[in-house]
Amino acid sequence: MGPVMRTPRQLAALFAVLMVLSTAAFVIGVTVEQNQGQTETAVEETHSDERSEAHEEGENHEGEPVESHSEESETIGGIDLESTPLIVLGAALSLALAGLVLRWPRREVFGAAALFCLGFALLDGREVAHQLDEQAATVAVLAALALALHLGAAAVAGLALARSRDDRAARAVA
Repeated sequence: MGPVMRTPRQLAALFAVLMVLSTAAFVIGVTVEQNQGQTETAVEETHSDERSEAHEEGENHEGEPVESHSEESETIGGIDLESTPLIVLGAALSLALAGLVLRWPRREVFGAAALFCLGFALLDGREVAHQLDEQAATVAVLAALALALHLGAAAVAGLALARSRDDRAARAVA
């Protein structure tokens, strides 16, 4: 068996690595999704122009449903989750949290980190479902990777939190 992570510093380092990787997956996924959206918009505009030209030439398209794939922004509580400022804030908070855990590997910090990661994992899970519904496999895979990494980081933070409680109990008994 390999070495067991025992110290808060070792767990903090593992947590930080997982957070950096999850942040990278998140940012890459958002970038890919935005680029796909721009490509789809350009294609829709081209098709729209072709339909307009065909209509002007007298071609009849009655009875054909007009498809609209316009991307509605994802919102929760009226907040656009895909706005650039919110994406930058999420990435910055994730990296700041990784630094905070490295600097102060304490029980309270690990507890806050675990909650943050679980919250982000919920959003990642929602994004996986949304991307699968949209049949956007690449973005769904990146969202699933971010989900797995956030859950891993939450587990590491939870383990560090549990170990810090065990250490306190052992010191109290001694």
